[in-house]
Amino acid sequence: MLPFKLFDKLLTQLTYVIATLMQHKKVSAYNIIGKSHDCGSKEGYMLANLEYGLMHSDTKNALNQFINNYANKSVNLVA
Repeated sequence: MLPFKLFDKLLTQLTYVIATLMQHKKVSAYNIIGKSHDCGSKEGYMLANLEYGLMHSDTKNALNQFINNYANKSVNLVA
């Protein structure tokens, strides 16, 4: 857990908070095996959700159909 006092200084970037914390305490990390997405960007967040949806049997058929229909311009999206 990150100490609350670090956030009290309005440190909003997680990497900066972790770097600051490392100056005062031991920090543990874990190397992720597999794919990761940058969910801090809109593109990364959307790609993560699409990939997750395509991996699961309860959502992949509907999502595939939506993607195919969208690619063929037969999906009308409300702006």
